[in-house]
Amino acid sequence: MPELMHVLIVEDLPTDAELTEREVRKVLGDCQFKRVETHQEYIAALAAFRPELIISDFKLPSFDGLSALKIALERCPEVPFIIVTGSMNEDTAVDCMKAGAWDYVIKEHVKRLGSAIEGALERQRLWAIRKGTEESIREHRATLNAILDSADFPIFSVNRGFRYTGFNRAHALMMKAVYGADVRVGASLKEYQVPPEDWQADTKSLDRALGGESVFTAVTSGDEGPSRRHFEVTHNPVCTDTGDIIGVSVFARDVTQRKRMEAEREQLQQQLRMSQKMDAIGSLAAGIAHDFNNLLSVILSYTGLALDDGSDGANLRESLLEIKKAAGRAVTLTRQLLAFSRKQVLRPVTLNLNETASGVEKMLQRLLREDIQLDLALAPDLGMAFADAGQIEQVLMNLVVNARDAMPNGGKLTIETSNVYIDEDEAGRQVGVLFGHYVQVLVKDTGHGMDEATRARIFEPFFTTKDKDKGTGLGLSTVHGIVRQSNGNIWVESQPGYGTTFRICLPRDFTGTVSRSNPPMSIRQRTGNETILVVDDDETVRRVVCKTLERIGYRVLCAEGRDDAIQTVARHAGEVHLLLTDVVMPHMSGVVLAEELVKRRPNLKILYMSGHTENAVVRGGVVEAQIQFISKPFTTGELSGKVRRVLDSGVRSHVSEQEQAGGAETTTHAESLSYSAIPVLPAELLGRLLNAVVRARHDEVIELIETIRTRNPELAEGLRQKAENFEYEALRDILGH
Repeated sequence: MPELMHVLIVEDLPTDAELTEREVRKVLGDCQFKRVETHQEYIAALAAFRPELIISDFKLPSFDGLSALKIALERCPEVPFIIVTGSMNEDTAVDCMKAGAWDYVIKEHVKRLGSAIEGALERQRLWAIRKGTEESIREHRATLNAILDSADFPIFSVNRGFRYTGFNRAHALMMKAVYGADVRVGASLKEYQVPPEDWQADTKSLDRALGGESVFTAVTSGDEGPSRRHFEVTHNPVCTDTGDIIGVSVFARDVTQRKRMEAEREQLQQQLRMSQKMDAIGSLAAGIAHDFNNLLSVILSYTGLALDDGSDGANLRESLLEIKKAAGRAVTLTRQLLAFSRKQVLRPVTLNLNETASGVEKMLQRLLREDIQLDLALAPDLGMAFADAGQIEQVLMNLVVNARDAMPNGGKLTIETSNVYIDEDEAGRQVGVLFGHYVQVLVKDTGHGMDEATRARIFEPFFTTKDKDKGTGLGLSTVHGIVRQSNGNIWVESQPGYGTTFRICLPRDFTGTVSRSNPPMSIRQRTGNETILVVDDDETVRRVVCKTLERIGYRVLCAEGRDDAIQTVARHAGEVHLLLTDVVMPHMSGVVLAEELVKRRPNLKILYMSGHTENAVVRGGVVEAQIQFISKPFTTGELSGKVRRVLDSGVRSHVSEQEQAGGAETTTHAESLSYSAIPVLPAELLGRLLNAVVRARHDEVIELIETIRTRNPELAEGLRQKAENFEYEALRDILGH
């Protein structure tokens, strides 16, 4: 049977107690009752009887109902206490309720006792629920605070007025350490001495979070030094059950240690890269020293023999031929080194790689043995590339020779072309690769392949797996340099026993205009009788060039610099047909000298020469098509052929230094310009302009930009300013959108 409810009745009159019991049973049924009338009995009953309901008279012989109420509130505040009396006025009833009575009943209306009991018990039930809820909340809050305080990163929350509604220990410690502030709930963030830049950045994030957005930011606090801290901060809106945003919670993960470790790791990586570079430079220097020592030994030995031979013409000629061969090998070596370092002089044109591959097929066949099958798999819809045709032929030949040597027992060699698109994800996984459209060339062999260690080093200069007498180790490094200088990329895939595939991607040219590289001219007569002005500050070079041109029939004027050249032209009464000038000279470049002389001799043709690969004529190793240029060193045949072609051409070849430099003035107009008009430009014009920018063809870029001026002057002005400052990457980003 369930235990009966304990009801304590504080009453001095037994009849009134019986009346009360009867009314209680009407509501609660059978109960266990106990009546007391003195203070001592009351105290004892509270301890021993443990009542669940107390009903007390207001006036008792030894004490009153208010005293009983006070004791009950101290010892068992959760037990309902109802006063039943016949002598209570309204003021007394109000005092009892204020003192904590759950209800009161006048004896004349004792029948209301049942409803008073029901109300008190319901109130008790709700009170118990509330007490349990509050206890649960306190436990939850204590647990949450313990969790938050155990976090090693700052956490805090603010209301819409940016006042603290809570924070953890880490945040308090951080604010104290960084800003010297003691934070407290209810305080405004504005009260603390936070630097304006930190406060403004945090306010923007808080405002965005109050707008319903989750905001992630990187924050740096404190001055440079050990006290500087780095945080990754997340701002999240705090919402009610109805979805109203009432504040912001902020999680600030301290990543200072991670940043320091990353910085240390990057420093170690830089040191490793520097060490690797120094190793590569050491190998390069050793290889150059070895090869040049061999060449110099040949030159010095045969020079000594030539000097000792005296008048013996046959022996002298033989010695000179050997000297010439050694010098030729030295020229080849320097050109390979320039290709590897991406500093050679290129003359790129728009070309079809299918035609390039087909054009050298016979030559490649001659390089291969009969037991190697050569297949060309050429895409019929192949796009155009922009590169130096001769250098691309060199790339193919080097790769074919490399493949041939990898197939000593015969095999199959395939040259395959296709159009490819490298998306942003693939480009992001490669170093130095831009996303976009490319023309791809694959050179695949079925040879013995390479292991990972070899594959990682194949593009290093002077690294070779061949015997020392069978390879210099510059072939693949030359290929790599040519491809990279042509704004392309090259990869290699290989496994031992499964052959090797070289993948070359050159940026696709969308201009639609196919240029063909000029083959060497068949010149019956490489001599002439025109007048040529030779200008070079190096006396030995000037003397040999003048002597060479004089020997093949030209009238030659020699000068060592600007003043000498201008005076020489002024003294010469006849026509001067060609200026052959070095580009890099003291006091005045060859380009500026050409400008000066063209003013005096408008029909003067210009041929530049230089051993430098970066100057006013050669930019990034590229010579524009309209500029006539010959690289030092050159042979007599190369010089005579080039001079003849320039003299026979119908166009004066000259570009001013100001045009090449693009001007010196810069403004901020382009920085503030809106490029929203870019998408509405004609697709053909946009493609041509983007292509010219990618190729760094400065004059063409300027010319195309000027065609935009009538459509959008502001856009044209902004683009031109960037072009004249050679901000090609910025232009590429703008035009690429």
